[in-house]
Amino acid sequence: MIVHLFVLFLCSKLVVLSGARLHGNENDRLALLALKEGLKQNPSGALSSWNNSNHVCDWEGVTCGSKHPERVIALNLSNHDLQGSISPFIGNLSFLRKIDLMNNALQGNIPGELGRLHKLQFLNLGNNSLHGAIPANLSHCSSLKTMVLEYNQLGGAIPVELGSTPKLELLALDNNNLTGVIPPSFGNLSTLMLFSCMYNNLQGSIPKELGKLPKLEFFQASANTLTGMIPSQLFNLSSLFYLSVGKNHLHGTLPPNLGIQHMNLQVLYLTDNQFSGPIPASLPNASSLQEIDLSLNNFSGKIPSNFGSSQSLPVASPAFGFQSASRHIP
Repeated sequence: MIVHLFVLFLCSKLVVLSGARLHGNENDRLALLALKEGLKQNPSGALSSWNNSNHVCDWEGVTCGSKHPERVIALNLSNHDLQGSISPFIGNLSFLRKIDLMNNALQGNIPGELGRLHKLQFLNLGNNSLHGAIPANLSHCSSLKTMVLEYNQLGGAIPVELGSTPKLELLALDNNNLTGVIPPSFGNLSTLMLFSCMYNNLQGSIPKELGKLPKLEFFQASANTLTGMIPSQLFNLSSLFYLSVGKNHLHGTLPPNLGIQHMNLQVLYLTDNQFSGPIPASLPNASSLQEIDLSLNNFSGKIPSNFGSSQSLPVASPAFGFQSASRHIP
């Protein structure tokens, strides 16, 4: 009797193992099928391979790991005109490191279940029609380095909890309907290199806490309703090469040593604000400066005579032009 039961046990284990080899991890397979169910329209046919005739790791846009060959580690379905919503079951793909669903027509909310993906490093949901609030528990994605949510219809405040995402390097929130302030808690993001939130409805001042970010290279907050002055701490960041805060309600004067102490600055857009005082005579000395726009402000005095004399600054551009953060995503 014991031998008979042992044989049955071995047979059942073989069935499970053979099923895993045939279809992949069952939890991952069911999560992906639930995701497919939420994507009601699939005009490109990208999900036609998502069926029981194919191994999960052979489904289009799905990548499985090398150390764990039955587990899904990446999901790339960008540029497929997918319509529908993102299933909360995506949070069951516990080995995911990358999600790229950009350039589709996805609607609905960003599922809070994404916060369960502690291995996730890259999240790109840009250029869809997602709405609702940004889930605060995305900060639980402790491995997350890149978060791109630009060009959607997201609203509400930027969650202060995102300031505790320990490895975040790039955060792009442009072209949404976000309100509230830039959280001072972002001063805790010691690994942050790029932050872009242009074309929203953000208010309040630029937090001085951002001046504590030792790796910040790119700051873009144009076309909001920000007030106050640019914190001196932000101007003093030696790592900063791109500063764009045009079309707000900012005021104040520019540091007199601008151009001497800011040798890495390449782009400076301050257009359409309420800045006043003189344009620092030292500004043209910024050897890396390539683009500048100071138009539509209340500056007084003379324009420095050596503007444009540097080969690195062939033209002082008066145009109001901004570049999407997506062009600067590695």
